[in-house]
Amino acid sequence: MEILVSRVVFPRAMMKYSLLFGIILLVGTPAALRSQWVQTDLPKYANVTSIAHEDSFVMAGTIADGIWYSTNGGRTWAESNTNGQIKAVSAMLIQDSAIYAGTGFGLFASTDRGMSWYPASSGFPIRPTIRSLAVMDTALFVGTMAKGLFVSFDSAKTWSERNNGLEMPHFINALHFLSNTLYAGTGTGVFASTNLGVTWTKKSSGLVPESIHKLDSRDTVLYAGGMFGDVFVSMNRGNSWEKVYSSPVSTDVTSFVSTDTSECVGFYAGGIMQSTEHGTSWREFNDGFTMPTVQIRSLCRVGNSMLAGTAGHGLWMRENARTTHVESRAEMMNPGLMVNYPNPFVAETSIIYTVTTRAHVRIRLVDSRGVEIAVLVDEEKPEGTYCVPMSAQHLPAGVYLCELRMNGSTTLRKIELVK
Repeated sequence: MEILVSRVVFPRAMMKYSLLFGIILLVGTPAALRSQWVQTDLPKYANVTSIAHEDSFVMAGTIADGIWYSTNGGRTWAESNTNGQIKAVSAMLIQDSAIYAGTGFGLFASTDRGMSWYPASSGFPIRPTIRSLAVMDTALFVGTMAKGLFVSFDSAKTWSERNNGLEMPHFINALHFLSNTLYAGTGTGVFASTNLGVTWTKKSSGLVPESIHKLDSRDTVLYAGGMFGDVFVSMNRGNSWEKVYSSPVSTDVTSFVSTDTSECVGFYAGGIMQSTEHGTSWREFNDGFTMPTVQIRSLCRVGNSMLAGTAGHGLWMRENARTTHVESRAEMMNPGLMVNYPNPFVAETSIIYTVTTRAHVRIRLVDSRGVEIAVLVDEEKPEGTYCVPMSAQHLPAGVYLCELRMNGSTTLRKIELVK
């Protein structure tokens, strides 16, 4: 296996010329120029598993600390009056004047902004463990653990099963609407329904493994997150899927959140990764977190801000998140790490990157499973723009990742070798 590497440094005056070679990532932006995560006053030890909002009114559910609410977009929090009866919250949803909390002990509802709660699963044939919630007009959908999918058209008074076409066992981990199609992420893949769950069609081509925990969409692109840290993208409404990211740590995808310009993925171990190109490239989105291991349980966008629920470290807020994402896209038109040029490539390619302030730079090539193929750069670099020609004649065709580590952050770029 042969990887040939050489390095060329360009004078600062030639930086503009490097823009001709491809798409560029800024890797030396001072942290002060970007917004950061800040812990809110919700209990610091809380395990925040679900967040829902309507305008600036936000609800947050926890494992052992009840339900909390905010009337100012998540900046300050107060405890909802659950009388200590609501525990193990796994999903929350706001539908008009009603708030629903899915728990390990059934469904609860509130019609007075969380001031009081009542059981809302009395119409179920069984007492369900709730995994997911979704709503379309008056149709309220509840996904359960091993008991399948249910729908109510009368504000949770009566329920009907919607499992025709879903595969056993009926673990409905995620529910998501894209236009008028309802998607269900299950233990056996993704299923789609165009008739409010009356019938289902499997949409799992390319999903390996098939067990899906979370779903989301941005524009018309679908995202699916798996139990081993895999992120998949579908450009054709679920007809086929492509794996676009694999966490270096085998961990669950716990949450997605989309903005106008990016998609963020939360992992139970490893924090948050962000992509502005529908999964073509990824970067860490964890600046500001102070815990040794960032364990994300839930994500939510509220206006221009983001909220992140963690496992045992409360709830965090990142203000002006929308501005940050716009800047991230703009950063790609400034000096930084390029995708390889050409891309796709047959045998040889060049990777060009820029160091804006002296830093230790490590760039490595890994395969789609995360196995390291070669280390291209591993040394301290002064300010400048560098070119790394690379020969991969003895590598098999396929998709590889170019990983840059610098100043405590990681950036990934997908590159494709064809033969």
